[in-house]
Amino acid sequence: MGKKDLVEQYIRGLSITPKLFPSYTDDNKTLNSSMSEFLLKNMELLNSYDFGQLPLSSILLFEKLLYWKWWGDNKHDEQEFMVNLIKEEVEHRLSGYKYSLDGSLLKFFTLKLTEGQGNQYLRIVNDKDFKKEFKFALLNHLNRNQLTLDTYLDGIADELKKYDSVTIGIYEKELIKKEVEKIIFENYLSLE
Repeated sequence: MGKKDLVEQYIRGLSITPKLFPSYTDDNKTLNSSMSEFLLKNMELLNSYDFGQLPLSSILLFEKLLYWKWWGDNKHDEQEFMVNLIKEEVEHRLSGYKYSLDGSLLKFFTLKLTEGQGNQYLRIVNDKDFKKEFKFALLNHLNRNQLTLDTYLDGIADELKKYDSVTIGIYEKELIKKEVEKIIFENYLSLE
């Protein structure tokens, strides 16, 4: 097993055994501390496709781990890491960026559409190119899986039900639905 596989398995393990790998521990003598330090040094080995193949709960718990590890660190930011993960530089575009929203990363950024998620997320979800690619990726996902927006959001809520720290409530789900509808319907003509 190489470093990349170990990083991927550790992130996957965050949701499989969350009590074994709590994101908030600062005890430097535990296996969790050693593994999380290994993760921080090697997480760039995974690209956006690799993250998209992980369970949504693992990505959300990974984000929490980054928050706890980087809290108070002016050089690192978990939101910036997640945004940069989906940003790909493209020379032939005016903005210079394309966004990779595959698998669980589409669900992750669906959850980040509402206000109050943080400045980095607010900036990206208001970006015209992001909205266009999010709309395309989401509509493609809904069509391919024969889902309505409600069943898509219900599926996300069900997927997160057993993780207290990352669940979404009814009110939050409605706010997310309104934001998604704005991107799909209100901006329909301007994004085409």
